[in-house]
Amino acid sequence: SAFCFAWMNAFVRLSGDLPFIEKSFFRNFVALLLALVMLLRLPGTSPRPTAERKSASLRLDCLPYLLCALLLAAAVSMMQLGLSPALTRQFATDTAAISHHVAWLLGLAAVAALIAQFGVLRPQRLTPMALLLSAGALMICGLAIMFAEQLWLFYLGCAVLSFGAALATPAYQLLLNDKLTDGTGAGWIATSHTLGYGLCALLVPLVSKSGAAAAALIIAAFFVAVLFTIISIFIWFNLKFSTADRAVNG
Repeated sequence: SAFCFAWMNAFVRLSGDLPFIEKSFFRNFVALLLALVMLLRLPGTSPRPTAERKSASLRLDCLPYLLCALLLAAAVSMMQLGLSPALTRQFATDTAAISHHVAWLLGLAAVAALIAQFGVLRPQRLTPMALLLSAGALMICGLAIMFAEQLWLFYLGCAVLSFGAALATPAYQLLLNDKLTDGTGAGWIATSHTLGYGLCALLVPLVSKSGAAAAALIIAAFFVAVLFTIISIFIWFNLKFSTADRAVNG
């Protein structure tokens, strides 16, 4: 939903000098159509089997999933806030050009998220654990590509990062739903996302005062993505050993 809002804002900014009411009407109308499309089931796909719910209260083994949600929100927020400073490497003080490219980058991020939704998530091509590991790898690769000063590479890195980030949320949501009830898990995930946005807000002044390069926020987002991947690998090992222990004891 965050990427869809980014896409919406990008097109509102690119629509030019139109009445605000007209922009709002068509923006909400398009959102309605997209929502209806998302509710439709693709031909030939079956609903995911309902996993056995174990608890309605938060336990210690749920914390890695919530930490992933926090780190994802922080990484994506830092990337979005770092777009304008990073673009000063190509456009210096040309604020009009920077604003134009930020709008296109946010739109590209939304397109990449939609491609992930229809190409990978809805057809259920990967397991939740594979989605989580793939998300971490793609986010690291995308942010690493954004270090480059070439504009086309910057766009490519943003698309790769956004594609990976779109895979992450349903991954840790499904994994957490195997441990908690749907409502409880969704509530804790939403709380973790909010804490991630708050963490980003705290880190931005620190990074800005460090006197680092124009891509400082992109670099910070890269290290947050690395930490996200480390937590994902920990979850994978934990699930792997838990399955092995159940097989031995069973």
